[in-house]
Amino acid sequence: MKWIREGMDLIIPPNIVQILQWNATEDRVCGMREVDVDKLKGITEYEGCTEDHKVMKMFWAVFTRFSEEDKTLYLRFAWGRSRMPFDCRNLRYKHRLCLVSYWSADALPESHTCFFQTDLPVYVSEEVLEKKLLTSIRFCGDIDND
Repeated sequence: MKWIREGMDLIIPPNIVQILQWNATEDRVCGMREVDVDKLKGITEYEGCTEDHKVMKMFWAVFTRFSEEDKTLYLRFAWGRSRMPFDCRNLRYKHRLCLVSYWSADALPESHTCFFQTDLPVYVSEEVLEKKLLTSIRFCGDIDND
């Protein structure tokens, strides 16, 4: 029990634990239930392009329209976790979107959950990107299916 208390104290300062509601405590310990698009955007790095590239703009337009369930599935696909942490300042790896220009525009996105990274081909439209991304996130296996 002592170790659980020590772990909790690392996440929630002991002087405020009494004033938090149960759901606020859950968010701090387990992560946010809903995916905050702005928070995810704020911790995103880009490789092979900048955030102003048309594919990255399409990605964010599509991701913003996703249902909460699909946003959560994306997190599991890209990171192996289903919730964003309450505080993202000390993440070991930031969210990374990589443009892979030599892939076919028909290829599916790939993820690297250890590095919180998604690789995307140069898609021609939001519709194609959305279809390919949804296929990947809905049909990929969980990393804990060993």
